[in-house]
Amino acid sequence: MSDPVGGPPTDPTALAARIDALRQDIADLEAQALALLASNAALEDFAYAATHDLQSPLRAMAHFATWIEEDLPLAAPDALRALASEVRIQVEAMSALQERLLAYARISGHRQAIERVMPAELVTTAWASLAPGPQFSLVVDAETDMVPLAAAPLRTVLSHLLANAVRHHDRPEGQVRVVLKVAGGWLTIEVTDDGPGLPADAGAHIFCPAPEGPGMGLAMARRHAEHACGHVDRVPGSGRGATFQVRWPLCDLG
Repeated sequence: MSDPVGGPPTDPTALAARIDALRQDIADLEAQALALLASNAALEDFAYAATHDLQSPLRAMAHFATWIEEDLPLAAPDALRALASEVRIQVEAMSALQERLLAYARISGHRQAIERVMPAELVTTAWASLAPGPQFSLVVDAETDMVPLAAAPLRTVLSHLLANAVRHHDRPEGQVRVVLKVAGGWLTIEVTDDGPGLPADAGAHIFCPAPEGPGMGLAMARRHAEHACGHVDRVPGSGRGATFQVRWPLCDLG
């Protein structure tokens, strides 16, 4: 019996063969997915080990730089003192970067405890811990009640986004506005500042870990969100100010 053009085989033997082929394709895809997970886990373990092992030599370098600076004779040229000071400053910067990379590598995909929380309180708590001073104000527009979600990583995400808005502001005072909404099993959060904004062509690279610029905080926020099956992205815009959107899954407490 011939098969209809473009349709499935109607012969039982051909149909069974097609089913077996599909099962094999599924098995191959599952094997590839497991291999990818194993590869990612190995990469994360390596990143953690590498950044952790940097702690001792960086600590030693910081001590050496401080000793050199302190032990310079009084008659040492100013240029030599400035050089010794610069060495210490750069070592301290490297140590700070190493700590941020270690924190980035520590983020895991382990299931987080689910809590019933008021999203607006997560925002105000994160803002209070940031302590930006009276020159920066926070406005919260919340259309939510108590919701169940993985609260601990969301607190961290909010802390990074709020700190990013204040740290990279180009004026001595500013305002950060946070809008929270719940719909379709998701909590959506938009964090908007009135700072200098981002270039119109700013792409996904702003979420890559980087020693300078907003990349480290944004990278941490996105990594936490993705491990919670959520997402963080920039809302395109022009002119002053930048907006970042968080989509965070609501959970079933059972």
